[in-house]
Amino acid sequence: AIVAPGPAGGGGHALAARLRTAAGADGLFLIELLDIGERREQADATSAPSFDAVIGKPLKQAPLKEALAAVWSEHGPAGREQAPEASGGLTGLRVLIAEDNPVNQEVLLRQAQRLGLLAYAVNNGQEVLDALAEGVYDAVLMDCQMPVMDGYTATQAIRSSEQDGATRRLAIVAVTANAMRDDYDRCVQAGMDDFVAKPVTLSALSGAIERAVQTNREAGAQEEAAPGASDAPAGASDAPAGASGAPVGASGAPASDPTRAGDPARAGDPARAASTVVDRPALDTLREDLGGAAALLRIVRLFLEQLAPQAEQIEHESSSGELETLARNAHRMKSSAATLGASELAELLSQLEASAVEGDAAACIRLGASFSAAVVLARTAFEAVVDELDMQVGGEH
Repeated sequence: AIVAPGPAGGGGHALAARLRTAAGADGLFLIELLDIGERREQADATSAPSFDAVIGKPLKQAPLKEALAAVWSEHGPAGREQAPEASGGLTGLRVLIAEDNPVNQEVLLRQAQRLGLLAYAVNNGQEVLDALAEGVYDAVLMDCQMPVMDGYTATQAIRSSEQDGATRRLAIVAVTANAMRDDYDRCVQAGMDDFVAKPVTLSALSGAIERAVQTNREAGAQEEAAPGASDAPAGASDAPAGASGAPVGASGAPASDPTRAGDPARAGDPARAASTVVDRPALDTLREDLGGAAALLRIVRLFLEQLAPQAEQIEHESSSGELETLARNAHRMKSSAATLGASELAELLSQLEASAVEGDAAACIRLGASFSAAVVLARTAFEAVVDELDMQVGGEH
């Protein structure tokens, strides 16, 4: 679809977001059409990725063909050939993705597409309940911390609605940036069937959905055979990686010394930007999971679009002592930073989140200064990644 921005305040990003959600992960590619001299409409800090390409008016054949070729290189038959063979039990399942972070939402949609799932995205727990009231889904990937209604509350509401037997039991997988035993136990108590920690890999996601669907089927069979059977999901005694109670880092490994990421001298060294700020093995894994350079390029560009407004908000909250909103926004940004392998930035955000939750305003001010420097390094590093991916994608045509 080709979408022209609407009048001020009602523009194409809002329409594009609605179209993309309605179409799901596998159905719609959007191109933004601009008048000569017209500024490209900017997505706000909370919006999902809107357009796959941008072209100018008057519409001419050459730029249109170029834009279509770029989109097709990512989503057309050649791109689909890169998709892994989906498990027979997953292909065609309808999955609802509840995730308020645009970067993570886009990653999960793409991963679900590659697994052969029919995926649809919403932004909070209330939207999950609304979607379930309007359609039938086989599973929900449920982020735990979301605005309006969190994943725990939404899951409890779903399980409560299933008790009368009027609706079949829904498989629910927790998707969370917190990988500790208490978090896992809370997911189980809320009624979730399985657990996957962010950043989410394709193999972990596939395994969690398969287990949740199987657990869901077994639970349904148990309820039919013996009402009152245990509600605990199969394998509930198996803690997730890092769930012993010790904190884990963005990649699931033990967290490094927190003073390292919070050291302004380390964060302020521009020479480190391209070499150590980005965890390249993690980024390479994400690229493979997404299906190639074009898909990763889109995610990195989205991250960079979100970086400045999110950082500005967090810096303001750190210095002004708005600790409740700081904790929420640091958690949200930490998740997307970890997804892209910006591990030091994610670690700083984790420290900011913890300090804000503890009410330590002085620590938040101190960490805020380090965070500002780390954001500059991250921007430089990911701009270099964009240039690199641009060349790779261009070389594929």
